[in-house]
Amino acid sequence: MKTNISLVSAVCILVSCQEDLDVKRPDLDLSNAPERFEQMYSDGLGVAIQSLDEILKEENGKMMYLDRQSLQTKTFQHWENNYILIDNFDSESFLGESLENKNFGNTIVDPHSLEFLETLEDAYSREQLPILLEFLNELFESDDFGKAKFLSKNFHNKLFDSNLSNEEKLELHAIGSGVYALADFLENGGMDRFGEQMAVLVKGSGYSSNLRCRVDMRAVWASAVVSGGINAVRGGVIGCAGGTVVFPLLGTASGCVGGAVMGGAVGFIEGAFGGLAGSLLLTCWR
Repeated sequence: MKTNISLVSAVCILVSCQEDLDVKRPDLDLSNAPERFEQMYSDGLGVAIQSLDEILKEENGKMMYLDRQSLQTKTFQHWENNYILIDNFDSESFLGESLENKNFGNTIVDPHSLEFLETLEDAYSREQLPILLEFLNELFESDDFGKAKFLSKNFHNKLFDSNLSNEEKLELHAIGSGVYALADFLENGGMDRFGEQMAVLVKGSGYSSNLRCRVDMRAVWASAVVSGGINAVRGGVIGCAGGTVVFPLLGTASGCVGGAVMGGAVGFIEGAFGGLAGSLLLTCWR
C-alpha cells in the first residue's frame, strides 16, 4: 500500500513501528481469501440496503444525499462483531474523522479522470497498480454482472500466481471480492431492492418521476473503487500508529496493512451505494 509517505514515516518513527519489530506475526493464509471476503461484503451489502431509509437523507426538503459517514459506521460496527477483530486500532479516529469530500452527495465518478488515477496511486504500490488497472479497465467495459464476476475470479487467480507479497495480495483480493459480491448482489435482486426503497424515500422530497431509469455501472464501479482507495489510505495511516487487525480464517495484518484493508472495504461499500444513489436520482428522479 502506498500512502502519504512522509506522514506514514513520521508515525512509524514516533511509535518505533513496534508492531513490526516486536511482534512475531503469523503468516497470512490466503487460500480462501476470495471466498471469505465475498461473504463479508455480501453481508455488509445486506446491512447497508436494510439501513437505506436511515442513511439516505433530505436536505432542505428538496435534495437527497447519502450519509456516507453513517453508512461507514454501520458497516464497520457490523463487521467488527462478525468478520474482523481489532486490537489497539483507533477506530474512533477512523469513523469520527471528517471525511474528505464528505458533502459531495451522490457523485458520479469518471474512471478516466486524473483524480481517479491519482487516488489509486496514493493507495497502492507500483507493483500492485498494473495488475489492478488491467482488471479495472476490463471491468469498466461492460455492464454485465456475470462478466464482472468472471473477471473477478480471473483477477484472484492472477494474484495467486503473482510475485506480490501476501500483504499486497490481501489488499487486492479485497477489491476483487468486493466487485464479485456487489455484482452478485445487484444481479440477484439488489438493484430492484435499492430502486424500490429509493422510490419510497423520494416521495414528497421535491423530486419528480422520470421513467427512463438507468444505472451507469462503470460509474458505480469507479465510485466504489475510488472511495475504497481514499479510505484505504485513511485506514492505513491510522493503522500505522499501532494495532492489529485479525481477519478470522485468513490471519493477522498488523499496522498499516490491516487498517488499509479494513478501511478500503468499508469505503468500497460506501462508494458503491453513493454511485447507485447518484445514478438513480439522476435518471429516475430529477
